[in-house]
Formats: sequence, C-alpha cells, structure tokens
Amino acid sequence: MGVMLVASLLQMNRLNANAVDLGTNWLPSIEVLGEIKSAANDLRRISMRSVIEVSPEAKAEQAKRHDKATNEQLPALLARYETMIASPEERALYDSTRQKLNQLAALDRELLA
Repeated sequence: MGVMLVASLLQMNRLNANAVDLGTNWLPSIEVLGEIKSAANDLRRISMRSVIEVSPEAKAEQAKRHDKATNEQLPALLARYETMIASPEERALYDSTRQKLNQLAALDRELLA
C-alpha cells in the first residue's frame, strides 16, 4: 500500500511538471505564433491592396502600412518568438520560416516598386 502511495505521488508530481511546462512554455509561444500568422496575413492583404489601388494617395497610404508591417510589426513578433524557442527542431523551423519571410519581403518590394 505504501509503495502505491509513493508511486501515485510521483506520478502526480510529473503531471504537475507537465502542466507547468504547458502553461509557461508552450501556450505563450503558440499565442505569439498566432500573432505572427495574423501579421503575415495582414501583410499579404496590404500588398494585394497596394496593387489594386488606383489613386496615388491610396497607394502611398498602403505603402506606409506595408513598411510598418514589414519593418516593425513582423520583426518585433519574430524577436518575441525567438526567445521562446525550446528545441533544435523548433530552431530549424524558425530559421527556415524567417528566411522565407525575408524572401517574401524582397518580392513585395519588387512588386510595390
């Protein structure tokens, strides 16, 4: 009976450690990833709208929004997420995604020039 009690307490301790890990490591990084996805979608919509705008004033406004998203919002979110990377596999995925976002930004600059 005593052995079962000790085993149960050890299992509960592991369960608690896993719950703490989820709350302090996984959930905050998933939240930031959602914000990154949203910012990338916003950037895509801004680019599309820049292309279809007719008036120079509207194009200039979209260009300002695009520059802010490309140079401020997305880099800030990526920097926040980078501090939360917890594994080499996650680092590799982050580096690949960051490289693709840089390529997208370069293509956007060509498109909007």
